[in-house]
Amino acid sequence: MRNGPDKNPFRGVGDLLARGAPAKRTLHFLSYAIDMVIVAVVSYLVFLAGHAMVTSSSAYQANYAHYEDEITYYQDMVVEAHAGEYLDRDSKQLMEDEDLAVKMAIHQVLLSYAHDNPEAPEFAVDPLAALQNEYIGTYYQDAFVSASFENDYVSRFFIEYAPEHNPNNELVAYAGKTPQRYVIDYYRDHISSSSELKYIYPSGESFPYLRPSVGYDLYRFLVRDEGYDRTTYDSFVSFYTSMLDDCQNRLFKSDTYQKGHYQDYLAYRQGVIVATNTTLVISIALAYYIAVFLPQMIFKDGRSFGKIFMRLGVINIDKSEVEPWKYIVRSILGALSCVYIAFLIALFPPFNGASMILYLPYFSIGSLDITLLHLSIFVFALSSINGIVMLLNHDKRSLTDLLFQTITVDVTLLDEPDYDERDETPA
Repeated sequence: MRNGPDKNPFRGVGDLLARGAPAKRTLHFLSYAIDMVIVAVVSYLVFLAGHAMVTSSSAYQANYAHYEDEITYYQDMVVEAHAGEYLDRDSKQLMEDEDLAVKMAIHQVLLSYAHDNPEAPEFAVDPLAALQNEYIGTYYQDAFVSASFENDYVSRFFIEYAPEHNPNNELVAYAGKTPQRYVIDYYRDHISSSSELKYIYPSGESFPYLRPSVGYDLYRFLVRDEGYDRTTYDSFVSFYTSMLDDCQNRLFKSDTYQKGHYQDYLAYRQGVIVATNTTLVISIALAYYIAVFLPQMIFKDGRSFGKIFMRLGVINIDKSEVEPWKYIVRSILGALSCVYIAFLIALFPPFNGASMILYLPYFSIGSLDITLLHLSIFVFALSSINGIVMLLNHDKRSLTDLLFQTITVDVTLLDEPDYDERDETPA
């Protein structure tokens, strides 16, 4: 039973170590868990202080300002190309593609209604008034006209923007087609993947429009008419946003952008990520030395706070006191083994779980990009292996115990070196 001679956990245990039984696995785990909770808390506090200092430096602020400038440059390019619109440029926030698709849906409904057969109409009412009542605000003030090459985002990309920014056909190869004809064929190619949408393509180079029956179904959802169904709406949004995505991808993948501003963006982003991640890793390592290694040096016998509360100590397998150099070397491995705590810290401010610090490249080995998430997973796997080894041997020694010829003992179980063996022996 756990009935040590002294209930004070901070009492020195050097005189009891040689008599202690190998610590049970549950106590190993609990002591480790206590240490890691303390390390995590201290890491977070140290990181907040370190992050404040790093982000206030002139070098970081200059780097971050350039990084944000490159984000703005790309967003401005998307908006100039008519493949997007700003919701708020000051906050660098673009409209959602679905919002753009809604405006185009209104245009298409009005164009579809304009082509409805007056002798056998598909539309039961003129859609304009109900649409104007439903969609108010400055964003929709220019939406209440029929769709055309002049007000369709995709058309404007291929007709207005691309011809002026298309060296070596890096955005689009017209192959002898006029931009208007290219748009018509582009619509026809993309609509083939949607069975719910039916477009009509007038002769010549007129803008394609939804079949009136389809346009009316779309209208009924837009104004939430009684008995409406969203199938046509979902199909239209999927269809239109896929075209917007394609236009944006053409911009992003163009040689002009990839070999110029995008390389600048990557360089500035890397500077920000390296500064943040390095601060985080150093904070975790420093926290380990504060929360684990320092108590081990103060209380001796390898006793961190976790081991103190569980009444455990560390001794060489020959019952001698562990040499200081072993603690020093093990502290390096211990500090590295805590890197996975970065995953937990990323859930709290200033990241709030939305930061990309875990997923963006931290450094590269040849052509292989290594992220902080990769490091966290790798270190966690090694720590798990260290613990699993403890499950596979009778004395509950971890991999580091085996490497350094040490053993963790329970000083409340004296003169019972074979505690588990006693329980395992048949009566």
